[in-house]
Amino acid sequence: MKLSRSQALLLAATLLWGILPVRLSAGTLYETAQEIEGAIAAWNLEEASRLLHTLPLHPEDPLFRYYTGRIAFYEARYEAVLKAYRDLEGLPPSFSEFVVYARGAAAIARDFHSVESEHFIFRYAPGKDAILPELGLPVLETALREIGRDLAFTPDRPIVVEVYPSSESFITVSSLSKAEVETSGTIAICKFNRLMLTTPRALARGYNWLDTLSHELTHYILVRKTGNRAPIWLQEGIAKFEEVRWRSERGGEISPALRSILAQALTRDEFVPFSAMHPSFAKLKSQYDGQLAFGEVVMLIDLLHARGGYPLLRSLLEEVAEGSDPIEALAARGFPSRDLLALAKARIVEKGYRVDPQLAVLPRKLKDPEATEEEEETIPEITDERTARLARLGDLLRDRGRYRAAIFEYRKAIGESRYFSPVLANKLALAYQRNGEVAKAERVLRESLTRYPEFSTTLVRLGLLLVGNGEVAEAIGVLRRAMAVNPFHPLVHEALARCYEAQGDGKAAEKHRKILEILASSSRPPER
Repeated sequence: MKLSRSQALLLAATLLWGILPVRLSAGTLYETAQEIEGAIAAWNLEEASRLLHTLPLHPEDPLFRYYTGRIAFYEARYEAVLKAYRDLEGLPPSFSEFVVYARGAAAIARDFHSVESEHFIFRYAPGKDAILPELGLPVLETALREIGRDLAFTPDRPIVVEVYPSSESFITVSSLSKAEVETSGTIAICKFNRLMLTTPRALARGYNWLDTLSHELTHYILVRKTGNRAPIWLQEGIAKFEEVRWRSERGGEISPALRSILAQALTRDEFVPFSAMHPSFAKLKSQYDGQLAFGEVVMLIDLLHARGGYPLLRSLLEEVAEGSDPIEALAARGFPSRDLLALAKARIVEKGYRVDPQLAVLPRKLKDPEATEEEEETIPEITDERTARLARLGDLLRDRGRYRAAIFEYRKAIGESRYFSPVLANKLALAYQRNGEVAKAERVLRESLTRYPEFSTTLVRLGLLLVGNGEVAEAIGVLRRAMAVNPFHPLVHEALARCYEAQGDGKAAEKHRKILEILASSSRPPER
């Protein structure tokens, strides 16, 4: 937030005529406040604190308390925030808005528990989310090692990660509106000097939360490296490119659905303009637009990486940190166009992606984290009413033990569906399993994963099927993929504990037994 001169003058008047007046010119106040804001925006909090203490202000002065609390908020010191902002009055409206926001966010996060690793402080609400640090911290450390090497970054202080226990709490602390979160499907941001995520429990089908941790970590690195000067297309493009580096030797891996979206956009010449991406992807008008925008910017970064590798990306970030325009920097390196979208389109053509007419973007749906809604529910966006009726008939037949008849109805529903539905595929696979046709069930599940590789129900069902077949090594890989989307499924941890025990890895087996204990204890009703 930058101070306008009118805000500075108003604040100066507040100080000059307040309870604790000081002799300070409006011009000096304006210049120093601008410097403090610049340091905070770049997450250079040590410099912000130093600048604050150069002002001849009493510790109880409203301006001193405001910036003391603001710096403390960026450092996730919530008790200090609440102390600084207790009964704080006499500030301009924009300052008061932040005070109100920070009080609310601090009240949510002040009682979080913390687990620390070498480079991270992982904070979470008590309860089931206690399993997340055990699973997330190793991924974060691996991601930091790989992405840090890619982008030449080494942290000089612990990186704070916070997971919020509901969509409502995430909306409050993110400073986004509920409409923006629901429309865009935003479930995580990197802001206020930390990584901020919604618990996977808050979404009906979970989400790829480990890739998301890596994505937001990349944003953190980019802010620190550039002083928060990188434009949104560069930020999101590199973050999307790097989000898989914790599990892949190369960046830029994208889903089958996103490949199809890009191919379709190229065919129709319907893209999200780069100008519409500012100031945030969370402001885009739909989840489809958000996915398309991510596809465009990752294609641009993929092109840059293909031409110059990480040395090109690192040098570009260095120039951005010095205040250069990245578009002009690319032009100086011989890139043929200042039209970023044209460069992205050229890369899509080079990739040769094809439209899959049966693929659709599965929307992220928020839910009450305490709800017991099954993941297999119908997805209205890809299921018409006739298909839904056939599926319901199949469910009735299956529940009555008439598996062959259920298989017939499910196959008919799949054949008449406009889009390939992973929900219908799971229903068909379950009917095959119960009818003793395990090989057919496995084939259906594997085919479904080629289109929707992150659909957790499919991953869980295939993983358990492989365990039953004695294919332990592959089962572990599939179940770990399921855990990367929905880490709260008890059957996943039960199966992993058995698999690791069969492999003689008692330490890994014990880790998943402890996770089961946490999940079980968090589900018990409180004693009276």
